[in-house]
Amino acid sequence: LSGELELNSGGLIVPITNVAYRVNGGIRVRPDGIDVDYIPVFDDEGNEARLIATVNHENYSNFNFDIQVLFDLDPSESSNYKFKVLDTKYQDGEYYYGKAYSSGTFDISGNEDLVRIELNAETKTGTEIIFPIYGAEEFEENDDFIQFISNNLDSSLSNEIDLYSGVDMDFNFKVNKNAIMKLVFDETTGDQLETKGD
Repeated sequence: LSGELELNSGGLIVPITNVAYRVNGGIRVRPDGIDVDYIPVFDDEGNEARLIATVNHENYSNFNFDIQVLFDLDPSESSNYKFKVLDTKYQDGEYYYGKAYSSGTFDISGNEDLVRIELNAETKTGTEIIFPIYGAEEFEENDDFIQFISNNLDSSLSNEIDLYSGVDMDFNFKVNKNAIMKLVFDETTGDQLETKGD
């Protein structure tokens, strides 16, 4: 199977970030893979990033891939450029919510055995992330939030760690004065702590 596909106003929503993206451009299908070459991706406010992707396979098995999203298209305009990466509302049990804009690069690559995720990002104007600390007053003084364990791991813990092996992550964030972070203790009384980056 080989040929060319053209995406015209294709779209997707990333559930964990709740951001809708629109994709336009060509996809090349080869007998042993798929290539996407620098096609535009737009967030729901019209901000643009670029997608580069290669997925290789051997008769639809032994997959390996390299997917890059470049959301810093013009370094000379970097002070004005932004791309939406988060747009969530508060829901019970969530650790954070809010809106975030960024510039930078995202790369996920690997194969069925090892996945590498690399993110280099800088916050941009309009970023506001809220960390709800509701119910914190209900914790008792003797509750242990941090548990120290010995260096000798038993086999059950060792097996749990193996469940998460195979993923190598490298996240580099530059949180600057454009980002507002809030710890909200009580939304009804406005009891909160607000800080900015830098």
